[in-house]
Amino acid sequence: MVKWDITFLLTLFYKGWHRAAGQLPPTMKSRYWSFPQMVAHHTIGGCNLCPGDMLGSGTISGDGARERGCLLEATWAGMDPLSMESVPMSEGGPPTALDSSDFERTYLEDGDTVAMSGTCTAEGGNITSIGRIGKLATNSSALFVCDVQDRFRPVIHHFPSVVDTARRMIQASTTLGLPIIVTEQYPKALGVTCSELTEVLPPTAKTYQKTMFSVLPPTAKTYQKTMFSMMIPEVEEQLKQMPEVKQILLLGIETHVCVQQTALDLLEKGFEVHVLVDGVSSQRAHDRAVGIQRMAQSGAFLTTSESVMFQLVQNAKHKDFKAISALVKEPRAEPIPFMPSL
Repeated sequence: MVKWDITFLLTLFYKGWHRAAGQLPPTMKSRYWSFPQMVAHHTIGGCNLCPGDMLGSGTISGDGARERGCLLEATWAGMDPLSMESVPMSEGGPPTALDSSDFERTYLEDGDTVAMSGTCTAEGGNITSIGRIGKLATNSSALFVCDVQDRFRPVIHHFPSVVDTARRMIQASTTLGLPIIVTEQYPKALGVTCSELTEVLPPTAKTYQKTMFSVLPPTAKTYQKTMFSMMIPEVEEQLKQMPEVKQILLLGIETHVCVQQTALDLLEKGFEVHVLVDGVSSQRAHDRAVGIQRMAQSGAFLTTSESVMFQLVQNAKHKDFKAISALVKEPRAEPIPFMPSL
């Protein structure tokens, strides 16, 4: 029997200003009855189930107090309010002050909008996204360039392709006004961002060093790091200042380490992640392939730089279409071989 699971993400929009996001702890693994048992229960009494019929599971709850499967149960009939992290939206100027009730809910209130998305994963790597189509928009997207540094040049599989895609995406993002963030993994030992990229980074770009392996956005800034996750304090602070950003275009190296951990961090916080497969790589091809599959299993969208650029402009009448089209037509480095399976 194929093993599978469904995980969900809940986002609550309210007052037209704020969004509160949180993982719903219960997953399909917490269900009491299996779907074959549910089918048996329905049909044993004569229910005429047919192919294509929708079958609801009913409320699914886990063992913990915050693993109850609906708002009524999660708040214990309103006696234990559910706290949610509130993030101001960007449209219309700064938000007004919020009272404490804006950070918690016992029941849904007038004006609340609930959005649910999820990912169904099966043993063997089959993936289905639920409630999301991944349509990109310039006013909600940011570009993350992860650790494309000179010291990696001789060891990364198809490094020139990664650099070429990163350069093209930096130029496209600058043209379209997307925020850009660049990180460097321990530059003291691994060197700085390669010159092909620093030459095209806009004046607003800033570099952040890191010791973690993961990314997040402002307007073209570079962060130095030593940790594996790019969720360093400076980057998190930048993210708080950019609440309009909900979609992340992610590229860089290495696919299975820094890029993957960045994607998982972002997905966990409710962001939509688009991995540019022509802009990510690792030292070994199989690590790259596994990293890409791992991110997709967790709910990231897989795409290419050309697909992203045309999706962002949407129309040949867009004011920046000619500039984007010129980038697409430029000669490219040898493409990274596509690996349909492991």
